[in-house]
Amino acid sequence: NLSFDGEAWVCENAEVFDNARIYGNARIYGNAIVCDKARIGGNALIYDNALICDDAWVYDEAYVCGNAKVFGKARVCGNAIIRGNAVLGDNVIIEKDTDWFVVGPIGSRNGFTTFALNKDKSIYVFCGCFHGNIDEFEKAVEETYKGTKYEEEYKLAIALAKSRIVTAEVDKD
Repeated sequence: NLSFDGEAWVCENAEVFDNARIYGNARIYGNAIVCDKARIGGNALIYDNALICDDAWVYDEAYVCGNAKVFGKARVCGNAIIRGNAVLGDNVIIEKDTDWFVVGPIGSRNGFTTFALNKDKSIYVFCGCFHGNIDEFEKAVEETYKGTKYEEEYKLAIALAKSRIVTAEVDKD
């Protein structure tokens, strides 16, 4: 059920399969994978080792590259550029580069943690197997790493994410 519309193209080692839809002037190349019910449109570019899956949409002038993964019902649009080791899923909506932040390697597993604007204008966190809002993440960090250097690292990342990502609370001022 793969669908291509408009001037969209896929080349190099990129793969598009399942019920994915590529439309407009979208470009998929490198080793990128687009699958499941993902939608890529407008002038979006998906390249390098990027993975777009589930019901995720990437459109407008957005780019997803590097080792970035976009899944769930995530939306990446506008002029956003998602790169590096970013992991965006669930219900995040990224329209510009200040809607997300990735830090790493940090923590006990020397991994990457992504903070992103959720559709309800809160900050959502993806860290290993943890997916949840920033308050839940901070509580989990305090419970798991209390008094360790990992608690300090994650708390600094949380503070930076809160200062960088514009949330509903900041917009009200």
